[in-house]
Amino acid sequence: MKLFHCFLLVLVVLYSAACSSKNDDPQPDPTPAISLKRVLRYLAASHPEQVQAYSQRTLHSSASLHRDGKLFIDFLAFEGKDHVDITVPRASLTADLRGTYTLRSQTAPQGPAEATYRYYLSNAPGSLHYRSYPVGFMQGQLTITAYDAQRQLLSGTYSITLPNVADPHDPIVGSNGLRCSFELEGSFDNLKLSKP
Repeated sequence: MKLFHCFLLVLVVLYSAACSSKNDDPQPDPTPAISLKRVLRYLAASHPEQVQAYSQRTLHSSASLHRDGKLFIDFLAFEGKDHVDITVPRASLTADLRGTYTLRSQTAPQGPAEATYRYYLSNAPGSLHYRSYPVGFMQGQLTITAYDAQRQLLSGTYSITLPNVADPHDPIVGSNGLRCSFELEGSFDNLKLSKP
């Protein structure tokens, strides 16, 4: 009888271990979904509005949490015209990374996030030509709505406005006198967060 109980005990332990290992099997990460939409609106009514939208087929995105603690999120259109980088310092991030981070600008000098934007006039191998818009020109925010710490996946949205800037197509910035505004918005779901 003792032998039978020992046998049952061993079976229970083996069964529990097998069930536990099945529950611990890592599931593949879900496919990320990313988007970016840019509206270029000229202040002169004679120039038409230009709208461009990108999805994960035409857009590359990455997210990383660097050793210094900065969160860096990047959106780059393959052979397109748009490249957005957003950085948030560690001191401004919440413990679970979720929250809304205002971009530092002339209208929000205390905003913790910084963004740079490049509008490509030419974006092909061996031929890169762009206009860059640095921190301070942009208004907007980055919102992280979800963070899966176990899988290291981020989800959220971003919106950026560059009001009243020089025409990016002007060969000598400011020479043609045209002014425009950029409106950028997008989302990211299940974006893998790397830690280099």
